[in-house]
Amino acid sequence: MTQDANRQSTGGPDSVFILISLFAVALASASLATFMGFHIVEDLHQPPWAMSLYAAVATLVTVGANRFCGERIDGGARIARLVSAANALRLLGVVVLVLPHGFPALLVLAAPLLALGNSATSSLYSFGRLYAEREGLDTARYNTRLRTMTSLGWMIGPALAFGAADRWGSAVAFEGSALLCAVTLGLGLACLPSGFRKDATSAKSEAASRPEGEEPNPALWLAAGACLLFSVSHVLCTAALPLFYVREAGLPTYAPGLSFAVKCFVEVWVILASAPLLRRIGARRCLVLSAGLGILAYSVLAQTRSIPHLVLGAALEGLYYGVFAGVSASFVQGFARGRIGRATSLYMNSLFVGGLMASALLGGLASLFDFRTAILSATGMMAAAAVLLVMTRHLDRQSDLYAAGQA
Repeated sequence: MTQDANRQSTGGPDSVFILISLFAVALASASLATFMGFHIVEDLHQPPWAMSLYAAVATLVTVGANRFCGERIDGGARIARLVSAANALRLLGVVVLVLPHGFPALLVLAAPLLALGNSATSSLYSFGRLYAEREGLDTARYNTRLRTMTSLGWMIGPALAFGAADRWGSAVAFEGSALLCAVTLGLGLACLPSGFRKDATSAKSEAASRPEGEEPNPALWLAAGACLLFSVSHVLCTAALPLFYVREAGLPTYAPGLSFAVKCFVEVWVILASAPLLRRIGARRCLVLSAGLGILAYSVLAQTRSIPHLVLGAALEGLYYGVFAGVSASFVQGFARGRIGRATSLYMNSLFVGGLMASALLGGLASLFDFRTAILSATGMMAAAAVLLVMTRHLDRQSDLYAAGQA
């Protein structure tokens, strides 16, 4: 009995391999994504708007790749193959960066290849959810573990990239990323269960039950829309904070790094603790709580004038985003109607598109006003997410009715 309970809590070795693979993918993605803006401006001597052009290309390709992989997963494709293909494409993209290159090669070759590699994250989230369901694991708890691996990768990856670039130069940073991508590819090939796919009977019955064209599922789109508003708000504040701290609040240059470290530290612990909260009050109420905490965090951060004030604001930021990160994937997947791959890809795409919208919005707000205004604008986006969540709460009944019908 004890062994069965432990298995239900932790899963078998494959559950650990999925988590390790996701951590490696997140580490590789974070080390590249956060460094590209610096590389474009400082190494390739391009104007700042070139970063937005790169981000637009990468986001559009990522959205298409996530959608393609989600549909393939729902159709019964072997998920490990999709992950390995994405990892291989990312490795090719980094090889382009290691070789001598200019901005055109970066935009035409590296950006699409790296963006196609981003689909590995979405595929692994679908992999984890389907595996947890098949093995009888607590899906909410396993989702939080998946999200924790992603957050840990994003905690460590940027520090590795910028640390290597500061000590040895950008070329060494990309060489290290190439090595990391090769290790990630090897881990996926060696560790992930190669034959795992969505249950064939389920995939066929879903395909047969769908009429020609898209199956209407407004609840899923509205859930993803709420996550998009969260993403716009989060990225808008996160991108504005470093320059706000140094230029407008008059804090020392180490302040942005300290803020990021405090935020991530709190975020990881909150993610790990979010599964019991989700079961107790439900995903939608958790997200409304997260929005309220986010508004409080931004209000505190916008008034920052000292390091203790910064630490308080960063801790609140980690608290709100930890709740969001811990429950948002489960929230969107709750409206999947059996199509986990599609729901997960839509969730991931909402985060990518939200980030792109925030980057464009930040440039305009900072140019017309200041970075403090951008942070306060993030408060408005967070409030809009809370309003959308409250206004659409009746849709949860539709999800419950569908689940009862499937049972």
